[in-house]
Amino acid sequence: MIKRMLAGILLIFVCLALGVTGTFLLLDNTTVMALITQQIESATGTRISYGKNAAMTRTLSPMITIHDLKIEDTSTHLQIDSSLFQLQISLPGILKGRLEIPKLVLGDTRVEIKATDGAGTFNLPRSFPLRPVLHDIRISQITIVRANERINLPAMDIEQLTVTVDPDTDKLICNLKTRFGDNLLDVVATLPRIQTLLEQQRLPFFLAVAAPFFHLSSEGLMDFRSSPPTIEADVQGKIPDLKQILALPKSVSIQGRADIRSEKGVPSLENIVVRTKDAKGIQVDLKGRIENLPALTGFDLTVNGRLENPTWLTAALPETLDPLKRMTLSTRISGAYPHLGIRECRLNGKTVNDLDLNVTGQLDLAYDTTGLQTENMALKLEFTAPSTRSARALFFDTIPEFGRVQGQADIRSKRGIPSLENIVVQTKDAKGITVDLNGRIAGFPFDPDISNTGYDLEVIMTSVKTSVMGERLGIDLPIDSSMDGPLDIRYRIEGDTQALQLNKIDLSAGKKNGVQIGATGRVLFGKWDQADPIERIDLAVRLESRNTLTLGKALGKELPELGPVKLDSAISKKGKGIQCDTQMTAGETRMNAVTSIVSRRGTPFISGKIKAHNVFIPDLIEKENKAGKDGPAKTGSFFSREPLTVDWLKKADVDLFVDIASFDKQQMTLESAQFRVALESGRLSIESARLAYPKGEITLDMRLELEKDLRISVKASGKDINPWLTLSIQQPNIKNDFDAELDIDMEITSFGKSEYDLVANMEGDIYVILKNGKMRKEPLDMLFTDLIGWTIGKATGQKYVDIDCGVADYSITRGVITTNAFIIDARDITVAGEGTIDLSQEQIDYVFLPKKKSSLILKAEPVKVTGPLTNPSVKVLPWKSAAATYGSLFFGPYVFAGWVAFDFLKSTISRGSTTSPCSEYEKKHEQEMKPAAENQPFKE
Repeated sequence: MIKRMLAGILLIFVCLALGVTGTFLLLDNTTVMALITQQIESATGTRISYGKNAAMTRTLSPMITIHDLKIEDTSTHLQIDSSLFQLQISLPGILKGRLEIPKLVLGDTRVEIKATDGAGTFNLPRSFPLRPVLHDIRISQITIVRANERINLPAMDIEQLTVTVDPDTDKLICNLKTRFGDNLLDVVATLPRIQTLLEQQRLPFFLAVAAPFFHLSSEGLMDFRSSPPTIEADVQGKIPDLKQILALPKSVSIQGRADIRSEKGVPSLENIVVRTKDAKGIQVDLKGRIENLPALTGFDLTVNGRLENPTWLTAALPETLDPLKRMTLSTRISGAYPHLGIRECRLNGKTVNDLDLNVTGQLDLAYDTTGLQTENMALKLEFTAPSTRSARALFFDTIPEFGRVQGQADIRSKRGIPSLENIVVQTKDAKGITVDLNGRIAGFPFDPDISNTGYDLEVIMTSVKTSVMGERLGIDLPIDSSMDGPLDIRYRIEGDTQALQLNKIDLSAGKKNGVQIGATGRVLFGKWDQADPIERIDLAVRLESRNTLTLGKALGKELPELGPVKLDSAISKKGKGIQCDTQMTAGETRMNAVTSIVSRRGTPFISGKIKAHNVFIPDLIEKENKAGKDGPAKTGSFFSREPLTVDWLKKADVDLFVDIASFDKQQMTLESAQFRVALESGRLSIESARLAYPKGEITLDMRLELEKDLRISVKASGKDINPWLTLSIQQPNIKNDFDAELDIDMEITSFGKSEYDLVANMEGDIYVILKNGKMRKEPLDMLFTDLIGWTIGKATGQKYVDIDCGVADYSITRGVITTNAFIIDARDITVAGEGTIDLSQEQIDYVFLPKKKSSLILKAEPVKVTGPLTNPSVKVLPWKSAAATYGSLFFGPYVFAGWVAFDFLKSTISRGSTTSPCSEYEKKHEQEMKPAAENQPFKE
């Protein structure tokens, strides 16, 4: 109202200015300002005074500047004091019949309305000669004083103000345009003329504000006859479309109304009713009152809202929270700005995956220079969900599925970051998994960029079966029923998010009569954004099994029976790596290992040393199925074309030194072994492996390299070795004190992607010679007894046949095995042979020529083996045909097939050796190799 009154007064200045526009160019400032002042005083019955520096510019748009302006009506009912008054008038606009005022500036202004007992002398003209239009109005703070009461109005900027007089009602109509943010507001106000206000001391008014996003209107009466004045008004507002303000999926309008009342000079907002209209899915109702409207105190509002399928809220919610299906809110707002109380708050939300969230309680909102703050928070959070993943927004995104979940917590805060108290979370799965979490979090900021602090949580995780928990955690555990017992994990979560601690870890899993695993200790974490967030590990891991058979069954492997198994490992953090200090016993076998695991170029690097005693090596070859003549014939390819699974070569880098101090004496006479295993970037090497026997030793070098293809190279050599039962299980009817002599010299290379590629690309040489030993009878029976009736040892039922000597000498070129020598020399028979085996074509072309030494063998005829390896053709050759073709084999040199050679590695010597074809070939071989050795460069 006061603002409109001031605008009317300013129009008086405008009207009087029209009379002097023709002479102001000829007069000085003092004369001009005196003339203007006299005209205004005469027309309005006022007294005007100002400072000495009043001035007017001499342009087509003159600017009048007055400092310390004072205006009083002659009856002293009204007095206006302003520190600065600036008025600019556009003279060309006057010629068009329009009073253009491009600029109006009011400094700090004081308006004093004094008590009156009758009509004053202050009058405005009934009409204006020109329609005034004011632009760029800047008003500093205005103070209105009435009966020693002060009202401070804020500063404002107005883009345009137009004042007209309604000739019928004699009221002032003010049109005002101002900015609210980026939006232009149109304000229309209807007020009585100032002299009417002064005479009647009543101000009936109508105010309408229009903007692109809202409409507001108010009609009422201000009565100045009482002190303080009273106000009665009705306010109505509307937001036509909330979609313009919020990211709503549809148009939603809001309408509201309220009554303005004043008691003891304090206006209040009564009977407030605000609600959405014609909004499907969005329903909001606000009711109540504001006791002191200017001071924004005495809030007493109730809010009830309901949102159906508010997908538009998704962007404002955590990414891990599923879209909402429904949300309801009810609360009461009380208090005074800038401190508001939220009381009787009830918030419920339900997601599309049926996470049901409930928040109840109260809190205070405080506005200060830092923004909105929460105080005195006392909320209770409760939630339920049919699956743990549905509630992942309350935990973390990658939480495993533990079944149905429910929980609650108290959210407390005096001011600032709240705490979570009395946390209780429980899950239960139909397959027997349960998780219980209890405790508190001292600092739980709602800002996701600020870390939580003060964890104090106890966690208990149980599962009826260990395998079920492994499946839920994404761990493939190779366990069967002997190990698949109950699982119990307990630990405490302490520290802060960026310094998390898992303390008092206690894990147990397995069955008492099977395999049991346990672990105790703690794990400390640092910053999660580091490549390795683990700061410290102190874990003691234990494993116990009733015996090795049970452990092998649990792991899906067939292990020999060695006795009870016990493993203890201390796991700790050393520098940037994890160190494992492990001791294991399996019956009489003992092993100590100290290994370290670090990340090197993003790949785990395992290094360390392993030392073992009394090692038992299972005989895997002995357990392979062997087909006899009645066994089913193989069909298809002999070697698989499927790509080899060798990705493990690139899963980790390894540098391990293995020291086997002793082997099981009951199993073998191999005394010790030492070798180093290195694996880096898909390149595996075992260098200078040493296998020591009571007599002699074997050295081995092997390399695997995975690039485009898998490349393999193997080199082994040994002399005068006694390999008795090195790879075989002990036979009770065979003595282990034979003085065997075995020499081996082998070098093979190959490459490829499959088993077939490797044999087809094989290159190398193999040379093996055995003296005075035994050979298992099964290969001889398979080849001779079952096919053509040879009877070596058949009558006696022995498992081993005495062998005076045996020689195997092969050359391999592009997968074709060429026989240089094949000799088996026993007491009763000598067998020689020659031929080739083409591994790439999977074909064999071989002949075996026997020579009887005893009349006990009734029949020994040559045998021809030809055809595919999967199902070769075996037939007896007539002696005449064989003698004509292979006669030289009876006199030397001797040749034999490579597939029999491997059996020499599992043979022994039981009788004194004599001169034999083997010895003769050995001498020949040494003579052939000697020149090659002499040609090697001399090395110191």
